[in-house]
Amino acid sequence: MSDIINSYVFKESDKLILEESQQKVVYQDLNSSFKDLEISLKANSKLELLVYNSESNIKCDLFENANLIIYNVSFQKDNYTFNLDINLQETNAEVHVINLYLGLDKAVVTSNIMINHYAKMTKSLLETYAIGKNNASLILNNNAFIKNGMKQSDARQMTRGLNLSKKASIKAQPNLLIDEYDVVASHSASIGSIDKDELFYLMSRGLTETQAQEMVILGFVQPILSHIKNENIQQVIYTEFAKLLK
Repeated sequence: MSDIINSYVFKESDKLILEESQQKVVYQDLNSSFKDLEISLKANSKLELLVYNSESNIKCDLFENANLIIYNVSFQKDNYTFNLDINLQETNAEVHVINLYLGLDKAVVTSNIMINHYAKMTKSLLETYAIGKNNASLILNNNAFIKNGMKQSDARQMTRGLNLSKKASIKAQPNLLIDEYDVVASHSASIGSIDKDELFYLMSRGLTETQAQEMVILGFVQPILSHIKNENIQQVIYTEFAKLLK
C-alpha cells in the first residue's frame, strides 16, 4: 500500500529517496515552495509527486522497474523557470510527467525538461498543457534522449497550448534525440486560440458563449486533477485556476 503524504513541506534543498519496493504519494504543501530536489527511486519503487508553484531544479534517477509520476502545476504572474532532469538508469524504469502552466501579465514562463533513456525497455510520457494570457510568454523546451543500444524504449511527448490574447505567446520546442532504431518515439504539439467549432458545439447544447469558453479553458486543468487523490487539493487548485482566468 502507498504511503500518502498530503501536505509535504520541502526544505529549500531536499531529497526524496525510495528504497526497494517502497511506494509513496507526496503532495507538496500548496502554501510552500522549494528550490532544489533530488529524487532516487530504487528497484520496484513508485513515487507520485505533486509540485505546485515552485521555481525548481529537480533531478531524478530511476532504477529497475521504478515508476515516477510528476504533476507540475504553475500559475505565474512573474518570470519563472522550471528545470527537470530525469535519468532512466535501469531496465523497465518508467516516468510520466504532466505539466500545467498558466502565464499571466508580462510573465516569461520557461520549462526545461530532459528525459534520458539510459537502459533498455524504458518508457517516458511527457504531457504539457499551457495557457497564455495578457502579455505572457511561455517557452516549453521538451527533450528526450534514447542512447544507442537501449532497445525497445518508448519516448512520447504531447503539448497543447492555448493563447487567450493576441499578445500572449507559447513556443513549444520538442526534441527527440534518438540514437537507436528499435524504439518508439513521437511528439505532437497543438497551439492556438479557442476553437470556434468547439464553442459552437457547446453553445448548441445550451451554454452561453462565456460559459462555453470557460468550459474549454478549464478543461486544461482536468488531466492533472483527475489523478490527484486528495479532493481538497483538487478543489484548491481548480478554484485558483478559475479565479486567475477571470
